[in-house]
Amino acid sequence: MFKKIDHIEIVTDELHRTIDFYNDVLGFKLRERQRVDRSGLGVPMDIVYMDLNGTVIELMSYDGASPDPAPEREHLGYRMMALEVEDMQKAADYLFAKGIKIIWGPKESPKGIRAEICDPNGNHIELRQWFECAQKKDNCPRDSDIGGNGIGLPEKFYEVLRHEGLVALASIGNDGQHLVNTWNSYVQVTDDERLLLPVGRMNKTEKNVVKNDQVLLTLGAREVTGMRGAPGTGFLIRGTAEFLSAGRDFDTVKTKFPWARAALRVTIGNITQTL
Repeated sequence: MFKKIDHIEIVTDELHRTIDFYNDVLGFKLRERQRVDRSGLGVPMDIVYMDLNGTVIELMSYDGASPDPAPEREHLGYRMMALEVEDMQKAADYLFAKGIKIIWGPKESPKGIRAEICDPNGNHIELRQWFECAQKKDNCPRDSDIGGNGIGLPEKFYEVLRHEGLVALASIGNDGQHLVNTWNSYVQVTDDERLLLPVGRMNKTEKNVVKNDQVLLTLGAREVTGMRGAPGTGFLIRGTAEFLSAGRDFDTVKTKFPWARAALRVTIGNITQTL
């Protein structure tokens, strides 16, 4: 009797921006456009159907009417749409390059990785990568195997920090990506596994983080054995950053590095060993 979810309706007051987002960023294809001279609100309405591998959304925009804004707090009823991705790391890198902010995550669980973004209207969109064990309904590892908070910094990461090496920190601003460097020996780890770095300059990075707090961080050390037994390993960290000029974490950095004008605190969303 019932076959499938046919489509999802999204009301927008920024139709062109929304079409561009779902097309240029998420890969939805324009399927059909309609113009309704008189909608249920008594005003004309534009309807746009867009398709992603059989998942259809219907964008609706009213002329001369102002629908109520989407609720900002948790509420009953529809919550969000979820899109499956093949590789969360590649998806996050792609979104970062597009200037799309990941507002939550990525967070890892035994069965997969989740993250959330927003469309131009503030509608949340979940991104989900399922691990093979979940797809095959095999026994997935327990939460305790990967760390209770879903991250659990590996011991090899701490081993890398015990050796000197170059740290690269990428942020994104209006003119694109910006890269700065620091040293492994400058990185401190808090009790709740956040990273603290002393700030001497980093003026452009600070401006970028005010508008988009998403950052990528890489570090490594040749003295630490990698995944294939070869010398050298490294990590890619995806997270959010904030600049601190007061408080306990700032004092921790200032005590070790008196020259620091501020502390950069990175909250880790996802960490991946790359070598």
